Amino acid sequence: MRQVASHVIVTALMLLSIRVAPGQVVFDWTDTETLLTRATVMGVEHDSLIDTGSSSFVVDDESAKEILGDHRWRSVPVRTIGGSRITREYLDVPFQLGDLSLRRGAVTTTPDMGRLRHIYGRNIRYVVGMPILKGCVLSFDNYRAVLTETMPSLSGPHIELPLSFFRSEVPQCRGMIGTKYEMLLIVDTGCDTQINIDTTIADSLCATDDAIRLLRNGESGEGTAELIVIREVEVFGTKHRNVPASIGRANVVGFGLLRHMKFTLDFPNRRVLVPDPPQAGLDWFPIDASGLRIVRKEDRMTRIRRIVENSTGDEADVKVGDVIVAVNGTPALELSRYAIEEQLSKAGTTVRLDLERDGKAFTIDVPLKHPFEYPPKWPPRPEPSKDQLDFEKFIEEQEPNRK
Repeated sequence: MRQVASHVIVTALMLLSIRVAPGQVVFDWTDTETLLTRATVMGVEHDSLIDTGSSSFVVDDESAKEILGDHRWRSVPVRTIGGSRITREYLDVPFQLGDLSLRRGAVTTTPDMGRLRHIYGRNIRYVVGMPILKGCVLSFDNYRAVLTETMPSLSGPHIELPLSFFRSEVPQCRGMIGTKYEMLLIVDTGCDTQINIDTTIADSLCATDDAIRLLRNGESGEGTAELIVIREVEVFGTKHRNVPASIGRANVVGFGLLRHMKFTLDFPNRRVLVPDPPQAGLDWFPIDASGLRIVRKEDRMTRIRRIVENSTGDEADVKVGDVIVAVNGTPALELSRYAIEEQLSKAGTTVRLDLERDGKAFTIDVPLKHPFEYPPKWPPRPEPSKDQLDFEKFIEEQEPNRK
């Protein structure tokens, strides 16, 4: 799923006066499965999503009316995943993230924040994009991230990789998708999938046995959202296998993959720092086998937010809004949202859910099954011919002569 607020590309340049001062914001996403924190606009604090895929600081329309009122603004065209529209860009607005330095700059409005609230179970009012983040350093370290205004101390040797900016606004890194495509991928913490791939590339990957195509939940028909599984993806020097990827209009590495890795995005110096040697990649990522979509609310209660029609969860008579009290006997409060989703991905087993509905407790067993084989059994890659091996050896022998 792509977040609507991601990839908001504002045509006007946003000029910010950034004062660098010591400070940091620490993120722990074991419950939220994303980078959520508190941010302040004109002295009013709200839940905020950290989104490197957004080229602006975004405020929902309702909050803009309440907080910004008649503050100086202008109309600007923006492009979103849903298409183009005209929105308001408020100028010279003071905003702050945690104890980072106060910034003043442009704030863009959007009516689309409801989707983020539904997915993450938080009353998200702001999306913190690159106008704040571009002057900072963002470090990931396995379920924890830190945003600082100065380069943190890094332990052990590191490899430095280039970081570019798409249309000079959102960060990009080089990645290898399958065996054929080395490409620039937008680094997008506001995208909760592992990888999003352009339709043409997805078709080519499937045609060359670098990916297989799956229909989500076994559905078919016009407009059905498709999923592919890519045999191998390399990002920041780390190779991941059996990577689920959504299909869309852009090539993106999202939070679903980034959260498993160790790296530092040094935005001011346009570089990525990764451990030397890079960490070992993962062999598979959970894919839901129950048809149940869950959300962890601010009260830490885990609720069913959506049920896929004709899935095993639907057949088991689970209802939207049901509270998950325990999973296979373990209290849900002791499990992260990710851990619960992993339990719901184990096809071929049955998960026991202790639920609560309208104040009444009950237990239900949900068989788990995928309408496809996952992880896939890949056919072996063809062995290179003797002629190809001889040619590669010849090229290697010529290398010393080129220096």
